[in-house]
Amino acid sequence: MKIVLSWLENFIAITPGTSLQTIEAALIQLGHEVDAITTSGQSFDNVVIGKVISREQHPNADKLGVCMVDAGEGSLRQIVCGAPNARAGITVAVAMPGAVLPGDFEIKISKIRDVESKGMLCSQRELGMGNEHNGIWEIEDANAVVGAPLNSILPAPETVLEVSLTPNRGDCFSHLGIARELAAMGLGTLKPLPQLTDGQSAPSIKAVTTTENCPKFNLLEITGIKNVQSPAHIRAQLEAAGLRPKNALVDATNYVMLALGQPAHAYDAKKLNGTTLTAAAAKGGEVFEGLNDVKLTLGEGDVIITDEAGIVGLGGILGGAGSAVSDDTTDIVLEAAWFNPVRIALSGQLHQLHTDARQRFERGVDPELGTYALRYCAQLIADWAGGTISTTVSAGAGAAKTQAIAYDTGFFSRYIGMDVAADKQIEVLEDLGFKIQQLSATELSVTPPSYRTYMTTPEDLTEEVLRVIGYENVAPVLPHGIGGQFEVNGAAITLDRLARRACAASGFLESMTYSFIGDDTAKKFANGAQLLSLANPLAQTDMTTMRPSLLPGLLNAASKNFANSDATPRLAEVGKVFLVQKGKLTESLMAAGVLVATGARNWKGPEDKPDTFTAKAAALQVLSILGAPTESATVTATAPAHYHPGRSGTLAVGPFVLATFGELHPALTKSYGFPASAGPVAMFELHLEPMLKLQSKARPWSASPYPPVQRDLAFLLPKTVTAQQVTGAIQATKQPLLKSVEVFDHYIGDRIEADKQSLAVSLTLQSADKTLTEADITGVVQSAVEAVQSKLNGTLRT
Repeated sequence: MKIVLSWLENFIAITPGTSLQTIEAALIQLGHEVDAITTSGQSFDNVVIGKVISREQHPNADKLGVCMVDAGEGSLRQIVCGAPNARAGITVAVAMPGAVLPGDFEIKISKIRDVESKGMLCSQRELGMGNEHNGIWEIEDANAVVGAPLNSILPAPETVLEVSLTPNRGDCFSHLGIARELAAMGLGTLKPLPQLTDGQSAPSIKAVTTTENCPKFNLLEITGIKNVQSPAHIRAQLEAAGLRPKNALVDATNYVMLALGQPAHAYDAKKLNGTTLTAAAAKGGEVFEGLNDVKLTLGEGDVIITDEAGIVGLGGILGGAGSAVSDDTTDIVLEAAWFNPVRIALSGQLHQLHTDARQRFERGVDPELGTYALRYCAQLIADWAGGTISTTVSAGAGAAKTQAIAYDTGFFSRYIGMDVAADKQIEVLEDLGFKIQQLSATELSVTPPSYRTYMTTPEDLTEEVLRVIGYENVAPVLPHGIGGQFEVNGAAITLDRLARRACAASGFLESMTYSFIGDDTAKKFANGAQLLSLANPLAQTDMTTMRPSLLPGLLNAASKNFANSDATPRLAEVGKVFLVQKGKLTESLMAAGVLVATGARNWKGPEDKPDTFTAKAAALQVLSILGAPTESATVTATAPAHYHPGRSGTLAVGPFVLATFGELHPALTKSYGFPASAGPVAMFELHLEPMLKLQSKARPWSASPYPPVQRDLAFLLPKTVTAQQVTGAIQATKQPLLKSVEVFDHYIGDRIEADKQSLAVSLTLQSADKTLTEADITGVVQSAVEAVQSKLNGTLRT
């Protein structure tokens, strides 16, 4: 919201000496961030209005002329000018010696090709007033007086504060709203709004409302209008506030919206059919043609404005093209209504229409402002464009009034944690427009003003007082009675934090991606599960569904990194995923990682192209750091559909699935923009919540002072036996000295029987308190051989 200072001063008498910095600090304290303070327009010293009396050809230059200019000094001033439009009779801007133009360009008396020039005739571009520079500025303002400062015909510079307003503060989306806030901070006194009377003539139009989403519908007529331009200072204020002036009718409705916060709409009365305008609910399926070439198919429940022939407006959002005013409009019907904020938000989101009217109605407009704003707008139109104003006609009982809140001033201390005297609390609330009825020394009945409809609880009131008192004045002390009332799952929070650290320790950069993704993307990663869709998504294409997996966000980030760098980092994320199971929402804590090929920067380094085994190793490393019993994990060659079939797997311990890993499915690899030359995209997903159920082991670690010993064994086995079965059988011997079992060779060929395979494993043995003897080593090796022979029908190759 752009707040124009001169406009703001129509509503508040700012205390003399109040600086812009003080206003900015006050707004920030009240919860309104000030993004910028700018000044629009120009002001010039030593630049005057002049008139070219004559122009002669420069004696020493073909493209220059020597102009004699009347600058109001009693004698003519000689100025050399090269503009092609310089000629006798035009009114111009004359920069006198000593003037400093934009860009710190100082004007001096000088000789140009041996001819003296005592100033400069300026173009609009040289004055910083536009981009026109094909010639000097030809001033056509009827109020331009030769010799007068150029500032006399220019609008005064406007100071503009760009304020970021939170969605709950619909009452501040106007200059009046911001004026109220500053007055409550003691920076000035609110000015009373102009007293307005209703029109005299009876209107020919009738107002009707048949929908609960428009409980107040106000109309009046203005006839005999001449739709001219609005006054110059109004146009300047609208431009400073970010709106383009058009004509008196459009400018008046925009002016009232920005001034008071009440959107209004003008219909060309001669384009309406019949004598009734009705606010109604759409049945759904109707076609509406709006302003700016908008064509919509309406949804059920949309608020529509209809005449006796059809739809003329989408209530609270957009006017109809068929009833729009134009420069030729002479008679209008003016509307100012109150619409249900939730209904306007739903309709705006459905049709993806973002208008100034929607912005205000969906945040909440003052329910009692409509009639006044309607008359205010009508009076502006009459002042600017003439016309006769009718009386106001209204339909509907109006929105529910704000209700009194029972408030104990002692609650402030209990809730906020600081002491503020009851009298001070009452003073602040009254300054903010609340009506106070004191029931006892500490008990109050507080009625919010009509424009603060969302104030309903004592907590709301304490926060209002605190805004004015200042959050920075709250000591860092835990408020009374708060400690211990919130249930916190400490184990889950600890696991979340440990998982983040484990991913970082494994060489991954932590990422944070959106929890909502597009529906089409979600289906590709849901593995057939039911998805959770958002009722009010931020965007209709790519933010409609809660994510069933962490991988879509990570893959999107990895794709962007890959496209812009030859050193794509390993990316990981820890967070919740969301599915609907048996009709109920489930949130599961997961971790995921993505590994993409990293190109070699020079001939010394090989390219790093991760694969299924890279992903498996990374998953095992993270799980191992978390204390998972990975040595007893089993691997199966199954994984969800978004993995490459045959190049993926699942890690499980007993009934608990701990991880899925592998390469991204080729179709998805292509859709995410990874070229074939990049090689496979490796990834893993970890199910963290089973870790809370498993007996995780503590893993304090210190280096053994005694050397490890390795022994290699090769077994002849049936082809049906898997490597996992062999390593599992050896680990099941539970030899204390056995630290790891790794497969390092596999052979099938003509040197062994056709139904056999050779599998070689390496055993690592180590003791923490002695050097191993041959007897120690032989015992472990023998138990391993016996386990493979007895359980898997294997024989030791020699």
